[in-house]
Amino acid sequence: GSSGINAEYGVASAAFDPISGKKLLTTAYDDTIRILDVSNKTNVREIKKISHCNQTGRWLTKFQANWHPASEELFVVGSMAQPRRVEVYNIDGSMELTMSNENLGSVLSILEFHQSGNALVGANSSGYCYVFSNMM
Repeated sequence: GSSGINAEYGVASAAFDPISGKKLLTTAYDDTIRILDVSNKTNVREIKKISHCNQTGRWLTKFQANWHPASEELFVVGSMAQPRRVEVYNIDGSMELTMSNENLGSVLSILEFHQSGNALVGANSSGYCYVFSNMM
């Protein structure tokens, strides 16, 4: 069977945590990132709501927050902030780390960790990929 989650906001992306699959990470159009406890399908509850500018506009790919592969406590998301960067948060809403590069001139909307967790690739709508390594 299936069950629905009434988000009450436009969701750009959603991802289950890689460890237990009991947390859902959403990136939304109301400038929030939400972490939901989905362990009880009949009682989904919000663990944390984090303010985050998700207004990428019509020409950029929408932000897609993504979990660290070895943790249900850490996730990464792109940023509209200058200088351009990606941001690593914990589920308490604290920014743990920002990653940037002098050559990074555009927004990285799509991010994916290597399964080891030691490297991250970011991609943008201009067709570029950037790799960050030895980061955690």
